[in-house]
Amino acid sequence: MRTNTKAREAILSFLQTHTDRQFTVEDIANEVTLNGTKIPIATIYRTLVFFEEQKLVNKFIAPNANRACYQGIPQGRDCSKHYHLKCNTCGKLIHLDCDTMTTFTKHVADNHGFVVDLGHTVLYGICVDCNK
Repeated sequence: MRTNTKAREAILSFLQTHTDRQFTVEDIANEVTLNGTKIPIATIYRTLVFFEEQKLVNKFIAPNANRACYQGIPQGRDCSKHYHLKCNTCGKLIHLDCDTMTTFTKHVADNHGFVVDLGHTVLYGICVDCNK
């Protein structure tokens, strides 16, 4: 796969700066430019596939939609080991490292024979800031 390294750098920098949000390819195309020039959509798609393989981004499928959203993974963080919370109002994405959820995940596996894919599990609701 040949993707402009500067485009990769620009896309990764954007996603790493906004790890508390999810973005569609179109969102990224509207936000990220190289020297004032838009990055082609095909380049963004190829770059996101590469980043997903490198575990630099998570891919989520938006509920009730057939489009993917991408979230940059904070450096040094393994998003496959915890749940995510997404605010329906502001779109904020929260990484939920919580012993209670670990207990819940174990309960689901032990009592229901179901293994939860934590890296792609998102609980939707309203964050504390929007709930005020």
